[in-house]
Amino acid sequence: MGLTAPLYSFIQTAQPATGCTFDPSFCLPCSDPTNLSFQMTATGVDTDQILDNYTYVSTFYTVAVPPDATCRTDTQTSGFTSPGVIFNQSSDDDFTGATGTITGSFNKVNTATNSYLIPGDTSAQINVGECFKLQFILDVVDGTTILVRYWLGCSNCLIRINQSECYTSLLGYRNTSDSFGFKYQILGSNIDPYENYFNVVELPMYLRDPRMENDQKVYTRSDGTLVKLYERKEEIYMLETDLMPYAWHKSLDIALSHDDVYISNPNAAGFDPFNTATQFAKKENYEIEYQKAPLSSLGKGSCKLSNATPISLINNNCG
Repeated sequence: MGLTAPLYSFIQTAQPATGCTFDPSFCLPCSDPTNLSFQMTATGVDTDQILDNYTYVSTFYTVAVPPDATCRTDTQTSGFTSPGVIFNQSSDDDFTGATGTITGSFNKVNTATNSYLIPGDTSAQINVGECFKLQFILDVVDGTTILVRYWLGCSNCLIRINQSECYTSLLGYRNTSDSFGFKYQILGSNIDPYENYFNVVELPMYLRDPRMENDQKVYTRSDGTLVKLYERKEEIYMLETDLMPYAWHKSLDIALSHDDVYISNPNAAGFDPFNTATQFAKKENYEIEYQKAPLSSLGKGSCKLSNATPISLINNNCG
């Protein structure tokens, strides 16, 4: 019984080991709980013996706990109480076998104070600058009766950041088919990236140095005069990250290789407040510049991105 995450997901089921490096532990930034969506697969969830003669659904909960909290990984069959503040729940009626696919995200709890509450202590808050992790819980329910509760462990570390961070970008990505270890076909089609599920994460990166590039063809007549046949313009941005672990760089490179990539960054609006680019396509290879420090895996990433939204900048004189 447990959870497995796609290999290149930013949300994993444990904090990664540091190995021989002297790097500090890195926690994923999150300024708002709606800025996080991810995939998980439940394994070993076999409810056949418990659920004979019941009509049931499985509900997946995500709750926030302090980073030093003990993560439960057991099966509970009685004495159920509220698991604490529920950040997210999603129903799935197909947990009759040993495996199933679940999705997770979490929602803002206290809109008055803009804070996240710790389960079991409604006076405690996770404030800006504080770390937390996600405890995953799967309840199998018949009507309003909980039949069995699976405690499925915790995620890697996250940290709450200020929502006005200019050097943190919101990244959303998806594919039209299953790829890179992610399952997308079950999600349907025509999904709005900011209103429905797909992979979403905040990262310490920003967009800079936009410029226009030209693709043009000019014909020279016999008398030496020039005739422009066409010119197409493409808008290019440079994506640059802060120091990040290699695992984050690899996951970011995979994310940028998806069919649909959305990046929301306040810095980009400073360059073009009227037509701020939000959808991108990777134009060149993702590059990592390491710090060359002994026993460190940290580096800064960069990549050229094309504005994937048609900007209607073409002049065709071939007709």
